[in-house]
Amino acid sequence: MHIAFDPRLRVAGPLQALDARCKVLAFFALVACAASVPAPSWRAPVAFLGAATLLLLVSRIPLGAALRRLLFLVPVVLALAAVVPFAKAAGGEKVALWTGGPMVPRQGLLVLWNVSSKALVGLLCAIILAGTTGVPRLLEAFERLCVPRVLVLTMSFIHRYAITMQEELARMKRARDARGWRGRWIWQAGTLGSMAGTLFLRSYERGERVWQAMLARGYRGKLIGPSSAPLRLLDVMFVVWMLAAGLAIRFLVR
Repeated sequence: MHIAFDPRLRVAGPLQALDARCKVLAFFALVACAASVPAPSWRAPVAFLGAATLLLLVSRIPLGAALRRLLFLVPVVLALAAVVPFAKAAGGEKVALWTGGPMVPRQGLLVLWNVSSKALVGLLCAIILAGTTGVPRLLEAFERLCVPRVLVLTMSFIHRYAITMQEELARMKRARDARGWRGRWIWQAGTLGSMAGTLFLRSYERGERVWQAMLARGYRGKLIGPSSAPLRLLDVMFVVWMLAAGLAIRFLVR
């Protein structure tokens, strides 16, 4: 369990040295404050996005890697943009999207911006937390914060077996490419189906070996990881600062 969540995100920075428990609480506080912003507000989401962006810069996570992960939000925003602004429930004043363009309810646009910005803040915080904390530390932090053990174990196994499937898929791709396969024709799609079935069988077999190895090393339903260092004043102050910033933006920015 000493595999980083994403090695390309693991860089040295001021947030990396903070206690994982405090980082989880701090980012949860910021996201909770952002999620509580009422729908008609548009300035508060801008402020929360600015705070999340500032944290991203402070964490020194490569911006290119972070932006690639933010692309997962694009389909969600496009789906919302196709429905929310034109919803009948929005009603009220209507504005043109551009000169001579379609008229959409102003309230619907505010709701779209509010929902999209909240999702973006949450995803940014998740990227920063994952990029500044390894999986073993995160899982240990969840366990120490009294998160139900079944959830912690589920996350642990998802991470472990996702890595297993990724490694098996990389081996199969190398073997396929070494045989000159290019996949240019539709009738070659059967090869991909065979690869998918083989990937499942190989991953299942390797997963069984991983499970047997865990049992041989003393696994009895409890995570065995590195012990946490005592909390420092800086760790506690980080939580206080994040909570204070979230509450200030939530209630002072209108």
